Amino acid sequence: MDKIQFIFSQPKLILENSSIQSYQIKVVLNGKILGDSMFNTAYVIAASKFNFSEFFLFTCSCGVPECAGFHEPIIQEKFDGTVKWIFPKENYYQTEKLNYQFSQMEFENEFESAYQKIVSLEKKHFVCQSMIDEYGEALSIDMNLEHIIKSYQEKNDFHLFLKENLKDFINQEFFIKHKRDLSKYTFTIKDLLYKYNFSSSKDQDVLYFINFIKEGKFDLLQEFTRNFLEDNDLTLNNFFEFEFDSQINLEIEYLSFKKK
Repeated sequence: MDKIQFIFSQPKLILENSSIQSYQIKVVLNGKILGDSMFNTAYVIAASKFNFSEFFLFTCSCGVPECAGFHEPIIQEKFDGTVKWIFPKENYYQTEKLNYQFSQMEFENEFESAYQKIVSLEKKHFVCQSMIDEYGEALSIDMNLEHIIKSYQEKNDFHLFLKENLKDFINQEFFIKHKRDLSKYTFTIKDLLYKYNFSSSKDQDVLYFINFIKEGKFDLLQEFTRNFLEDNDLTLNNFFEFEFDSQINLEIEYLSFKKK
């Protein structure tokens, strides 16, 4: 089993005229400190509580992980007393490997200890670096966790729903290609369903989508997705088309696709 630990740096004043002292949290995987980026405190703590979650381990001082060079999240899954972390293939995090597997008991104990230490330090006006807003004000870990946990709970529940209904297709990839610059962006059926589910209350439509995929009704899938894009204020310039091979690997190519 792999090992995860957290190291807390010594607090220091963020400004000479401020009473707030900040500290950093370093992530240690198998005895090796992972990078030198800002720990995404509340989001990582919240994600650790769920059987399934997707989260950014590090972030930027502005609060946007992509700004710090982290463009894809880590996937977390818990099963049979273990916790699995799957890092992006591009290896933004510069890990020694892409898959880590931890003892669930040790993992949750380490996270609980880190959380308790964060709360204890907060009472002394010591705040983790990522818990300071753009105005230099300290944010409460518990207040942040409250709304983040709600969001993660929705995704966790939806993931379980998809796993039961679409387990053979959930991670199949499709591609979006912009006609002008020929850039390709890779998504999965799960990504599209997440976006649809969280922007719509049409639960029956999600079931339709799933059935279209299972039954290979790609003409209906195309029309469904066109309606989805229009419902979410996305537009198609000229046309788009779906391409599937004989193995139904669901590689979908959108041509001339862009936001308004």
